[in-house]
Amino acid sequence: MNRLFQAFNHWILFRCYYYLPFLRPKGIVIKGKIKFDFKSFIQFTQDSKLNIEGKLSLKNARIYIKKSECSFKENADLQNAVFVIKDSVCNVGKHFKSTNVECMINHYSNFEIGDYVALNGGYQNKSEFYFYNATVKWGDNVNINAKINCHKSTFTIGDNVFINKGTEIRSEHSISIGSNNFISYDCILFDTNTHSLSHLSRRDEINNGFPNTTKQTDAIKNEIKKAPIAIGNDIWIGTRAIIFKGTVIHDRVIVGAASLLSGIEVPEDKKVVGNPGIIK
Repeated sequence: MNRLFQAFNHWILFRCYYYLPFLRPKGIVIKGKIKFDFKSFIQFTQDSKLNIEGKLSLKNARIYIKKSECSFKENADLQNAVFVIKDSVCNVGKHFKSTNVECMINHYSNFEIGDYVALNGGYQNKSEFYFYNATVKWGDNVNINAKINCHKSTFTIGDNVFINKGTEIRSEHSISIGSNNFISYDCILFDTNTHSLSHLSRRDEINNGFPNTTKQTDAIKNEIKKAPIAIGNDIWIGTRAIIFKGTVIHDRVIVGAASLLSGIEVPEDKKVVGNPGIIK
């Protein structure tokens, strides 16, 4: 009941800030019109630096902002989305579009995206975007339908990039994707093994998480191998391709469908196909 009361209180508070500008804290600047329906819910503390300029549609969205610097610019669009920003810096460019998305930016993450960025839903469920103590920077005209999890890592994307549905990206070191790239359906990009190579450590994960879960100690986390993934420009990655840590793909490469690349370097203007990937 207390949580419900707090939510209702913040629901009213935002509307008071919107319609009665003289009540707004100094750090909150709202310019232009904001469209929200009865279900839309926004919560932020007075510690936040919130700048909303131009049109912002919040249809059925939930936004939670805490001790953050958040800037939504012209024509932002959030529909049926959960957008959490906590102890973070978030800058969103013009014509941002988000539909059926859960996006969580937590614990001192830096999230910066350019103009015409779209975060879309997956097959049946919402796409998930989770950034924890991460640096995320995307350019203009980026269309993402993937599930992304960045933990204490750096994830950069250039301009004009399309990532299709079912793709999953997990970064605990660094992943860089250049410009003018197509990444097809159901691809996997992991710059981490996610688990230790030691069978004893994997047993400990299960035992430490008993029952019904797993838990990694700091010692186990230090055993996990990680290495950056670097993807250049004008690259086409075919459906269900898998790219693991330590892989470097130079410009104008085509990665064949269902290929597996792990720790290899692919020169410019080549094709790579098969499992394991063979450069042609």
